[in-house]
Amino acid sequence: MTITPGAPRPARSTPLALARGLLSGGVAGASLAALVVGAVIESAPLFVTGLVLPVLYGLVFFLAGVPRRAREAAVVPSTALAVIESREAVGGETSDVPVRFDLTVVPDDAPAYRVDVTQDINLVDLPDYRPRGVVVVQYPPERPWRVRIVKRPTPQWEERAARLVPVVTFTTLDGRAVTAYCESGPADLAGSRGRDVTVHYSPDDPAVFALDVEAERRSWKRDMAVNVVGVVVVAAAAAVAAAAL
Repeated sequence: MTITPGAPRPARSTPLALARGLLSGGVAGASLAALVVGAVIESAPLFVTGLVLPVLYGLVFFLAGVPRRAREAAVVPSTALAVIESREAVGGETSDVPVRFDLTVVPDDAPAYRVDVTQDINLVDLPDYRPRGVVVVQYPPERPWRVRIVKRPTPQWEERAARLVPVVTFTTLDGRAVTAYCESGPADLAGSRGRDVTVHYSPDDPAVFALDVEAERRSWKRDMAVNVVGVVVVAAAAAVAAAAL
């Protein structure tokens, strides 16, 4: 698959969202005004209107979203693996607490991308969602940013997640950011986080790449040779100085 810098995200401020916000603010203001004025002038109908108006608005808003939710429920969600970059409990005093996850999602047939999601996790299960762990996620194909962690994946996806395939991130010479799973990763996965590696990739498709494991060995041998030469030079200088005394 071809890796691109990220997946499309929803616009933060669309005309529809702006209109909905203005309408919500207007309903809230009108309801509060009706309550205050109704209480001041002792008008029961006006006071009741202030109570009923937000309820009616909420009901209309809910009913308006029923067709969209029905369409989304009918769509088969996409399933992928994701790496937990970080996690943070953001509140909650019950057994299920909301946790904010920073995930790197790597679908099988789409570009890899980063996304922040918040999901309720039971305190007992929280240790299973450690940073750098691999989890199974699902999302609507048309809304890849609406990611949900699958708490009980199928045995096939459990097996894939248990393989702990490392994720490699690099930037090509022309500035393209690439994030992808590396099937032939380093042997020491636990100590590989943040390590610099040499990558050979295809210019046409950077997703086709391979790690140059021998490059690190060559670098280690070169550094060792330089250190040995340095020690020999220092020892020789010390010997010459001692003979001159």
